Amino acid sequence: MKRSPFLSLSRDYLIFALAVGVLLVITGITTGVVIQYANKNQLYQQSIIESKNIHQNLANIFTSTNLIMSNMGHQIQKHGTIDSSFIYELFQQNSRDIISAKAAFSWSLFDWVDTQNRQIINSKTGITSHPKDMSMREYTTKSRALPWTLQFSKPAIGHPSKQWVIPAGTGITDYAGNYLGVIVVGFNIVDLVNSITRNLIYPNIRYIVIDNQGRVVLQSSDNAFSPTTNFFNFLSPTYFAKPMKILNKPLTIAGNSYLYYEKMENYPFIVLTGFKESYLLETYTALLLPRLLELLICGLFILILLFLFYRKIVSPILILAQRADALSRGKTDIDIPLIKTQEMWSLTKALIRVRWYIKTERALRSQLELTNQKLKQISLDKSNLVSLTSHELRGPLTVVDANAQIIKQQIYGPVPPKYLECVDDIHEASQELTQFVDDLLDEMKAEAGFYPIEIGRVNIHAIIHRAIKLNIGRAHRSHITFHEELEDNLPRIVGDAKRIRQVLNNLISNAIKYSPEFSTVTIGCRYLKNGEIEMSVSDQGFGMTPEDIEIAISPYGTIQNPNSSKVESTGLGLPLSKMIIEQHGAEFFIESTKWKGTTVRIIFPKDKVF
Repeated sequence: MKRSPFLSLSRDYLIFALAVGVLLVITGITTGVVIQYANKNQLYQQSIIESKNIHQNLANIFTSTNLIMSNMGHQIQKHGTIDSSFIYELFQQNSRDIISAKAAFSWSLFDWVDTQNRQIINSKTGITSHPKDMSMREYTTKSRALPWTLQFSKPAIGHPSKQWVIPAGTGITDYAGNYLGVIVVGFNIVDLVNSITRNLIYPNIRYIVIDNQGRVVLQSSDNAFSPTTNFFNFLSPTYFAKPMKILNKPLTIAGNSYLYYEKMENYPFIVLTGFKESYLLETYTALLLPRLLELLICGLFILILLFLFYRKIVSPILILAQRADALSRGKTDIDIPLIKTQEMWSLTKALIRVRWYIKTERALRSQLELTNQKLKQISLDKSNLVSLTSHELRGPLTVVDANAQIIKQQIYGPVPPKYLECVDDIHEASQELTQFVDDLLDEMKAEAGFYPIEIGRVNIHAIIHRAIKLNIGRAHRSHITFHEELEDNLPRIVGDAKRIRQVLNNLISNAIKYSPEFSTVTIGCRYLKNGEIEMSVSDQGFGMTPEDIEIAISPYGTIQNPNSSKVESTGLGLPLSKMIIEQHGAEFFIESTKWKGTTVRIIFPKDKVF
């Protein structure tokens, strides 16, 4: 059973409404995904920024510390290490200067460790009588290898501060490069953390600073790693192979997700940054809920609009569409309801008009069918008349032309010259009338779609000379000169010699007809470089405009001659010539300039030349 298109339309509208709902759901999901991606990407960018910020902050502290200790080292280098009191006074003086800036440097005390790795001087306790062995500190070894640079040890309890510090020292040498000792400071871990926290741009970012042994040296307050832990030792050395990188798989530690690291240049530390996982959910929820609420309100508004649209527009349209369908099936006795809304009222009136048009169209169609039958009969009668007329004219024309030739050849005796001129006119007139009859028959064949072409090898020189010979008499009477531009040794072409000669005869005849006296008609033929053959007929007549050319190539079209009332022409020659040439697979061009003349070019393609 065929489904009603109107039920289909109603169903399609319901599907559309459901599709809108689905689209809203998809939009909500997409919004959530986009917000999640944007939020996570923002945290990634914040982590990168804070990593560089922490890196720069620590680098400034370490570099400044090394400069201070190097400056003191140069004074010790100059004075020597024999006088311990000098070193003690130097340390005290610099300690007093540093105390006010302790928050910035996170240290305020100096130690001096001699060549035997003994802590013999402290800027607070003075010169000790019981030196403490510091050989376990890594800086004692590193400072000997790399003097005048800041070297670090693992976190330890400072002496005498009793707080967790990061021991670091700058090795001092004499002018000969001999090791004198190391100036030591302890970077207070709490002070360093406070300094980093104060300088954070994004407080939600979490961080951990580890040394190149995987030991935690600094961390956010909520990580709670012991300074002695080697938690990160499980990572392979290749994990931090690059200077900086976004981790493919973030490190999740104590509810924090670390996703970016950056190695400190010139210092043995790696800064890891990330964010608290609960913060990601909080910000995601805070961003998503308002968008979902907006989307829900928008969806409800759209659904209400769709419902109203169905009640006010779609339903009336369905009713009117049913009436329109009935009209399309020819039912004009249907009732068309009057729907009062402005848009529907216009549609209702349109359907009433359509019903009237259908009734009128039926009457006109009957008249048109009758007229078509009459036109077909007229066309048939015309064809019969042309065929009969052509047949009846050919016999008398043949007799007239034959007798004219007998008189012209003076077979029955001499004929006065004046009579011979009349005989030429008779011959020419009979030839024109015969050509007219042939053109009519050709036109009929063309209209019927049957125009036979007999293909053979055509001698170009022969058909051109034959066409010129047929028109030489007319040219002489009009005082027109023929000029030939024919190349020697032209190849033959594939075509119907009779039809091509007919075309050339027509073109030369037209050139004579439309040319003034004492002018020249040029007939040319040349072999083109691309292997094609071009024939041309040029005159010095009054020429044509592009509009005139369109008329000239249309059946029965004639052009006004400014030098006479009208050129006598059937208007069949050029259209037939163009059709014949195109049936040969060649191209037919007319180039004309008003008051200068016309050139008709025929180009046979390479595959027609041999």
